[in-house]
Amino acid sequence: MKYWVLLLAIGSAGIIACKKSQTNSEAQQALDAITSQRFEVLSVQPEQLDAQKNGAAYPIYLSDRQDSELQFRLNWDPKLPQGGITNTQVTQASKEAETQLKRARALVDALHHSSFPNVAVGVNRGRYLVLAYENPFTTIFSTRMKQFAAGINAWAPMVGSGDLPLELRFVDPQTQNQQAFKTIIPTQLLETASTAFFDNTFLVATANAAFPQSLEEMAGTVNLTGAKAEAVRKKAHEKATAFASEQAHQAVALELETMVAVDLNMRNLDQ
Repeated sequence: MKYWVLLLAIGSAGIIACKKSQTNSEAQQALDAITSQRFEVLSVQPEQLDAQKNGAAYPIYLSDRQDSELQFRLNWDPKLPQGGITNTQVTQASKEAETQLKRARALVDALHHSSFPNVAVGVNRGRYLVLAYENPFTTIFSTRMKQFAAGINAWAPMVGSGDLPLELRFVDPQTQNQQAFKTIIPTQLLETASTAFFDNTFLVATANAAFPQSLEEMAGTVNLTGAKAEAVRKKAHEKATAFASEQAHQAVALELETMVAVDLNMRNLDQ
């Protein structure tokens, strides 16, 4: 395994769960009147609670009572009748969410047929996220990437024209059973958890599925955490300090936590 030393900082945070507590009852009543009780208002986030106290508008997330994986976001303004939400808005947002969910499920199926059985897929504002629950350092990585590309190439024509930005993350397989979801990542979790959701990522790669050549050139960066991150960073720190001291012809001190991180060359992971 080859690696380069980069000077940057890495942060980490905890996973944010989508719990159905602290439900906005006023919004729920309004939605029930508009949609005949089809949708459920999910719990609001801490920042939304602050907005409630100040009387400011804030986003709310809705889930289909018959299909909890169907979720979408609307803006709720407490100063307006029914929060400013109309039946037209709900219809348009739910139809768009249905399309995204259909595509996400099709992507899961395509990857299953391409030897990626342990995956979860989500769509965040048109960007597809794929979580692959496996350790990329224990497999022939180039083979896995070819299998991934085959699955994406089989799926992309079903979606239609236009850009299809996607992000692939190899995630610690031990975390798969710890998630509150199975193969579809909840919209609320994707849009509110930010980087805190990806603490257990081994590495990440991005591409545009609309262009096959993009899949062949997926550039990767590493996001290591915990004991593994510490061990690799210490090894990199030793080499970086030795190199910097040699170049400066004097002892150079590098801060371990803030100045040294590791970026793997995905093309060399087979070695």
